[in-house]
Amino acid sequence: MTINLRRKKLRRGFGLIELLVTIGIVAILGAIALPVSHYLEEDAALGNTAKEIAGTLQLAQSKTLASEGADSYGVFFDTNASTYTFFKGANFSQRDTASDVVSILPKSIEFSSVTFPAGEVVFTKITGFPNSAGSLGLGVKQRPQKTQSVFLGSSGEINTLVSSIPSDLARVKDSRHMHIAYAGRTIATVSETLKITFPNQGSPVFQSIVIANNLVQGQIFWEGSVNVGVQAQKLKIHTHFLNDPVNNTLFSIHRDKRFNTKGFFLELSGDSSGNVITYDDQGQTTKGTSIYVSSPELQ
Repeated sequence: MTINLRRKKLRRGFGLIELLVTIGIVAILGAIALPVSHYLEEDAALGNTAKEIAGTLQLAQSKTLASEGADSYGVFFDTNASTYTFFKGANFSQRDTASDVVSILPKSIEFSSVTFPAGEVVFTKITGFPNSAGSLGLGVKQRPQKTQSVFLGSSGEINTLVSSIPSDLARVKDSRHMHIAYAGRTIATVSETLKITFPNQGSPVFQSIVIANNLVQGQIFWEGSVNVGVQAQKLKIHTHFLNDPVNNTLFSIHRDKRFNTKGFFLELSGDSSGNVITYDDQGQTTKGTSIYVSSPELQ
């Protein structure tokens, strides 16, 4: 009888120990699972927000291309209020407020950077190009290292990228796309021309572009082919800013080495101080000799 009682007590003891161990394991697993679940929710909110912003940019672009007349659409990013606004108008300050659609970032998400001038981007009629290329960064408030970026290219391409905001130095660049700042002089868009000169080993070929005939939504836009020797040279020249009171003029030149084998230099007819930029046959660039230009920047 005594032995049986001891066995019963022992079994009761083991049952209590097992129960306590089980409760402890469940508590530990719960403590681990809660923050993991919270992180997953934040990651999902970050990714969804980036997709929604990219979708809003695409909507503004498509509405601009489809609109009748000169209507333009854009998006304004308010980093202080953690909102972004889809709007109708040439800029946010002169927009049609009745068309505003305001979106609020989730509580766990914040803007970590916005590179668009004045925090806004507007798309241009006909081309659908933005008035300025740029990017914005989104981050999880409690985990600054967790970020996602939305990029808008000068030709209207929209991309999202997970991870930290990439360093501009780490990005692969080449001479296919160059930016040249032009400041200190107003370009006479009514009367001036852009002149492309291909030296062509002593047999120069010229291409004149009348600015007044190549303006789209107040920006220079020209794309074409120039026959130099036996091969057509394909170029695109446009501006992101033109005689802007704050940003002056910013030229953008696209020269793909696959379609171009001849060097050239670009001039403005009203600028007697020198040229805007020079390319050699291999696509290497040299800063223009004009006193108004800055060194070209690879994009």
